[in-house]
Formats: sequence, C-alpha cells, structure tokens
Amino acid sequence: MTPVNPFTLSPETPDGIRAYIEQQIEMFARVGHPQILSMLVLRKGRVGKPQRRPRGMRKRAYKQCFKNATELVIGDREARYTYVEGLAVNPSLGLLIHHAWAEDEQHNVIDLTWKDPAKCLYMGVPFTQLELSAILCAQCTYGLFDKGFGLNTDLIFGLDPGLRQLAEEIVSRKNLLSSISKGA
Repeated sequence: MTPVNPFTLSPETPDGIRAYIEQQIEMFARVGHPQILSMLVLRKGRVGKPQRRPRGMRKRAYKQCFKNATELVIGDREARYTYVEGLAVNPSLGLLIHHAWAEDEQHNVIDLTWKDPAKCLYMGVPFTQLELSAILCAQCTYGLFDKGFGLNTDLIFGLDPGLRQLAEEIVSRKNLLSSISKGA
C-alpha cells in the first residue's frame, strides 16, 4: 500500500480519506490495537461531499461538532438533514478526527463546526433524525460513538456484529507476536 500523505488530501480526491483510514487501521493493527471506530466507518460509512456552509447557516462553536450537528438535524422540522458521525480530515491538521456533521439528501456535507469545510474530507455513518433521537435519549450525551468516557461498543458492534471478531483477531495476533518474541 502506498502511504497516504494527509497534507495532500483534498476534496478533489474524495476517496483519499478511505485510503487514509485504511492506512491508519493497518498501522495500528500491527501493534495489536484495533481501530474499532475507523473499521466501522470504513465498513458502514459513506464519503460525504464537502462544500461551503450553506447561506444563512452560521459557524458555531469549535469542539462542539456533536452538539452542533445534532441541533441542526433535530431542529429541522422538514427532516431534510441526516446526522453523520465518523471521521474527517482537515488537510491543514493532517489528522483523522472523530467528528460529526449533517448531510442533505445528496450527501453534501453541512459542517457548522469547522472554519472551512469545503477543504476537508468526510466519511461517516448516517443516522436518521429518529435514530439520532432514540440513541441520544438512551445515552444522554452528544456523540453517538463515544459516551464521553470511551467508545460506545454496544452501538458499534450492534451496527456491525462482525466487527467484534475482527477486533479480537487483531488483539490476539498481537498477543501471539508478543508471546513469540518473549520465547513463550
């Protein structure tokens, strides 16, 4: 696999985020650390279409993406938007970031959190307004995949039951390699 340079990713190469996520999964798997969220996003997510914030939608607080996206989707009486949670890359930072945004019916990203969303890349798992409401009521915190103190593995493995076995294989492979290197 050719290494992906995150600083060269751009909306003109939307599949670049998929390759970058694959690279991160592979890199962490080598040391026995399954990237469960990244794996879910790769298996169940979709690539969003970056765009400028639509006219009339103001930028909201940084570091509040889960709240910002939730309020937009829940507050939309016409149910035009879908809540999407997953991973995004701002090329100026060069990092995969657990992030949330909304999308319209054409999968155009509506990111109220980041300064220049048209330059970013997005891949995430979509949730309808009803699904979002139900999960939020059950866990009482913004952000579906993180309860504030770790990944929401019940939700993640519920969305993709085969993911648990993949994660366990990555961990056991690392344990096997550790045993071999220790002479066990």
